[in-house]
Amino acid sequence: MDQKLNALSETEHQKITSIKGYRSSIDILKQFTQSTLGVNFGTDKPGISPSQISYFITNVIAQQFKGERKAAEEKAKQILK
Repeated sequence: MDQKLNALSETEHQKITSIKGYRSSIDILKQFTQSTLGVNFGTDKPGISPSQISYFITNVIAQQFKGERKAAEEKAKQILK
């Protein structure tokens, strides 16, 4: 895991939990896209694999966009601007 991004995530988590209504900026969120995704829900639970995330996204596209990946991509672009 990228140590710099890990430190950034810890800082953001602290802000989110301590400042009511705090939301990470777009610039901060974009920094998280520069590294491999890692999800950790504690030592007693296994992590989420990239294939599980892919499967989830595929199901969302199937259910909410009737399988139209292009429509899902356009919606994601609108949301993430």
